[in-house]
Amino acid sequence: MICYAVFLIFLAQFANAQDKPCIDDPNVKCEDFKDDCATEKMIPLLKESCPVTCKLCPPTEAPTTLAPCFDDKDTDCASFKQFCSNSKYIPMLKSFCPVTCNMCPGATTVMPTPNPNCQDNGPNCAGWVKNGYCNKCFYKCSEREKYCAKSCGFCTPGTCKDCNSLETLFSFGANKLL
Repeated sequence: MICYAVFLIFLAQFANAQDKPCIDDPNVKCEDFKDDCATEKMIPLLKESCPVTCKLCPPTEAPTTLAPCFDDKDTDCASFKQFCSNSKYIPMLKSFCPVTCNMCPGATTVMPTPNPNCQDNGPNCAGWVKNGYCNKCFYKCSEREKYCAKSCGFCTPGTCKDCNSLETLFSFGANKLL
């Protein structure tokens, strides 16, 4: 125990608490010092080497004004939702789909709300929907939203996504040429 105390003193003198994250030092058996966490003389040492175990991490203050959080309007976040907990994709999804993946800091998430006046303007939406009108790359979102927004489920902004150029090409039957 004395060796650990000397080591803790050494660390306390040279550590800069502002530049390092609040984590227990992996070289110190913090569990051995758990009973000393409330000892006044040990607190400065344990604050440097075992702050998590002793619950001595400095309080983190959230910024007073957080920017609104929203999904990128050009990204089909719904199709990426299955990857939200995959560490390989988290950095990308945090940038492009933070609302969908529940990664917004604080409680500033801006959830899109459906248009209460959403309606269909096309006479045959029910039939068009059955024929795939809502997800065919042949039609642009502006058209699908204009004529059959309600039937296609496009009343919430951002729910309709235009196809990329390759998908559009294949929707015209170019895949038969390949």
